[in-house]
Amino acid sequence: MHGYPSAVLLSALTLFSFSNVMADYRTLKTANELFEAGQFTKASELYRNVIRDEPESRNGTVAAYNFGNTLFRTSHFAEAAVQFRKAARQPELPVTFRVDARFNAGNAFARLAMLADGNRQKKKLLKASLREYRSALLMHPDDQESKINHEIVLRLLKTLSPPPPGKGKRPSDTRRSGTRNDVASNILERAAKEERDVVRSSYRNASPEKQAPSNKDW
Repeated sequence: MHGYPSAVLLSALTLFSFSNVMADYRTLKTANELFEAGQFTKASELYRNVIRDEPESRNGTVAAYNFGNTLFRTSHFAEAAVQFRKAARQPELPVTFRVDARFNAGNAFARLAMLADGNRQKKKLLKASLREYRSALLMHPDDQESKINHEIVLRLLKTLSPPPPGKGKRPSDTRRSGTRNDVASNILERAAKEERDVVRSSYRNASPEKQAPSNKDW
C-alpha cells in the first residue's frame, strides 16, 4: 500500500542543483495558494510534481502532507492516509509536523470506516485509525484532539464487538448496551462535522534559506 523510494533514487537526489530546489519551493507555494482558493485539482497536480521531483527532500515531504489535505478535502481518504503517513515517517522533521500528520491519517481511516460496508472492514479501519492517534500521542501525550478522537473511535470499535451472550447479563444490561451503541455512533457522526475531526491543514512551507544543494539539510 505504501511505496518506498529505491536506493538508486536516493543516491540520485544528491545531484539536484539549488535552482531545482528553489523551483520546487515556488511550485509548492503556488500549490498552497491554489488550495486556499479551493482549486484542489490544480493544487494536487503541483503537489504531485514536487513529490516526483524531490521525494526525499523537505519540499517533497511538505508536498506529501499538503497533498494529503487536498485528497481529504475531496473525499479521497485512502490516498490521503498514504500521504499523511509518508510525511509522518520523516524523523528529521519537527515533532509537531509528524503529530499533525499522524492525527490526519487517523481521521482519514476513521472516515473510511464510516463509509465501509460490514463490521469486519469497519473494525479493520477503526483499528488503523487508533494506531495513528496512538502514534500521535506517543510523540505528544498532551495532544487533546488526538485524545478525543482516540476515545471516540475506541468507543465505536467496542460497540462493533459486543460481548458474547449468556455471560450473566441482566435484561437491563442489554438495554444499556444498545443505548451506549447509539451514543457512540452519534458522537462519531458529530465529530465528523466538528473541527477536531477535520484535517489540520495549516500550510507547511519549506524555508528556502534552509535548503542546500545536496538536498539533505532538514
